[in-house]
Amino acid sequence: MRLLTCHIDNFGKLQNFDCRFDERLMIIPEENGWGKSTFAAFLRVMFYGFAGTGRKADSERARFRPWQQGVCGGTLTFETGGRVYRIERTFGDRPREDTFLLYDEETGLLSGDYSQKIGEELFKIDQESFLRTLFIGQLDCPTGSTAGIQAVMGGSDGADDLVRYEGVRSRLQKEADRLSPDRPAGQIHRRQGDLQALRARMASLEDLDQACKDTSEKLDRENEEIVRLEYARKDLQTALEKKADIQSPGGLMERYAMLLGAQDAAAAEEERVLSFFPEAIPAPDDPRLEALILAQEEREKNAAALAEVRSAIHQRQDTLEDLSVTISSLEEAHPALVPSGGRERAEQTEEGTSPGLWLLMAGMALLVASFIGPLHMKRNYAIAMALGGLILAGTGSLMMVRILTIRKKVRLSKKELQFQEKLQGLRGRQAMLERSIGDLRGQEESLVDHLLATDQETEAYLADLGFEGEEDPAGALLQIRARAETAARMRRQTRMAAAAREAFEKEHGLRAEMLDRAGADREGPSLADLTRQLGQVSADLEMYRASAEEDSHSLQILRGQLSQAREASREYEKGCRELESLQHRYQVLDRTLYYLEQARNSYHARHKDTFLEAFRIYYEYLSGESGEAFETDASLSIRLRDQGLPRDPGLLSAGSQDLIGLCRRLAMIDTMYRGEKPFLIMDDPFVNLDQDRLQAGLKLVKGLSADRQVIYFTCHHSRIPQ
Repeated sequence: MRLLTCHIDNFGKLQNFDCRFDERLMIIPEENGWGKSTFAAFLRVMFYGFAGTGRKADSERARFRPWQQGVCGGTLTFETGGRVYRIERTFGDRPREDTFLLYDEETGLLSGDYSQKIGEELFKIDQESFLRTLFIGQLDCPTGSTAGIQAVMGGSDGADDLVRYEGVRSRLQKEADRLSPDRPAGQIHRRQGDLQALRARMASLEDLDQACKDTSEKLDRENEEIVRLEYARKDLQTALEKKADIQSPGGLMERYAMLLGAQDAAAAEEERVLSFFPEAIPAPDDPRLEALILAQEEREKNAAALAEVRSAIHQRQDTLEDLSVTISSLEEAHPALVPSGGRERAEQTEEGTSPGLWLLMAGMALLVASFIGPLHMKRNYAIAMALGGLILAGTGSLMMVRILTIRKKVRLSKKELQFQEKLQGLRGRQAMLERSIGDLRGQEESLVDHLLATDQETEAYLADLGFEGEEDPAGALLQIRARAETAARMRRQTRMAAAAREAFEKEHGLRAEMLDRAGADREGPSLADLTRQLGQVSADLEMYRASAEEDSHSLQILRGQLSQAREASREYEKGCRELESLQHRYQVLDRTLYYLEQARNSYHARHKDTFLEAFRIYYEYLSGESGEAFETDASLSIRLRDQGLPRDPGLLSAGSQDLIGLCRRLAMIDTMYRGEKPFLIMDDPFVNLDQDRLQAGLKLVKGLSADRQVIYFTCHHSRIPQ
């Protein structure tokens, strides 16, 4: 295949430009700024268009928009398979504004042999693969393999699968990362954390269930006792009414006895409630008590936040340890490149050059003076000045030589600087992690201080009331508040009962001893006995009602906690099933990626020997050195084995990297196209080569043009093949 002619209407700075490709080696020697790279880009986009969509494509469109306005585009005539075609393309501001036409030059009619994806159809590779093989840009010799390149190497067998390989592998890897148990954002990792939290909520499920049963049974017994006491009180009231009707006209004694009974019952219940408090009795609306209850609620939130902070610290510490291991491994693998203060010593020697220079100048001045001196001074003085000048000049020279030698020794190489930049980047990340852990440690300390302060204040308050060693301080505070409210209510009832009795006595002139006399010498219990029994039953009834109220409240709380624990159990079981499904999916993805990689490597391995042989031939031709030290793998990457260990070519000089990249490109092209060779575009690729390798490269360009068309751009006559 070869290019024949092209016409550029407008493309970048090129306008109304024509070119004929009459020879297999088409050399375009023009100075910088002429538009060589623009011309090379035009040849590429005529086959491929601008690269896809997005910012990169928009940037390229903007870069090659015509300087003088006008329609962007042109025509390109080429010959392949014995037929001649003409491409006509125009490019707008957006892809939908682009146009593409293909003509058969023999008939002059539109041809359907190729579509607007003509580059992919002709060369069997996408634009990225084209740029890594057939299009060698300036300062862009290093290359890499793509699925498209591998597909062309393998022929038609599995080519479509290889082209889709990277997209499929990328999607599978993205899904595996989304599920990964080793990544904090992975679904499996997060699900495991959720299950751990659910297990903590489920831990007290059995205890809560038993507590609910015990409290419910106790409440049933209390309700039964309340019903019994209500019937007993009703019977006592009936008996008291009958006794009062017999002993006291108008029922005064009955009402008086009921007032006495109510007072006794209220006093007994108050005493029972107050017995709950070992020492002091707080007010129901005690602001300190209310503040501590709120503080306990806040404590639960702080405890949860503390658990999250500690989990984050643990994760960052793991990452920091891995990073430290990586830094240590790099330093051990390249001890000669570890920073040793060479830059600082070089700066010190730079500053230290001045004294040596001054001594040298002073010595030279004394020598000159010693020669001029005999004209107007004694000979001995002149000799002394000459000796002094020699000593000063010699000392200054030695100082400068020593300082320059030291400076040369400590000057940092480009490789060392690159390694230091990488190491500094890792250490910068290490420092960021350490600062992040420090910040989290500060949050942890603050949260712990808040928790300790809340616990200490609560313990002190409970101790003041006589409650020490409480296992559930929050529950104890709530119970204290409830009992304090009950005590206040019973205190009010006692005062009200006493006030009612006193008012009744004052109104009717009654005395308590009259009640005893009224019941003397009568059959059955006396009125006083019935009154005392009624008071006792009423007191017991109030006690059971208060206890039942507390137990009912506790049962509601326990049932709520039990419901949450059961919900956590259901969520845990569901989460376990989901986790098992996620883990199974992750294992399938992991094995799929593994077998996919193995299949690709197995497919690629069939061509690596042919590729390596071609690479070594090109390398030996260009460098004059043996290429046996180079190795490759199924991905067609190049490694240099030195002293038994594989070395990364990226650590070599720019010229060596360009040389290896150029040889790799040519070897891939030879392996890909064993029949008709496509044209090769070279945009001044030898700028980093030394003189010997440059001459070999120029000879190689002429050799390549023997079986393919080569379009060679250069800006200097020294890089023109002769």
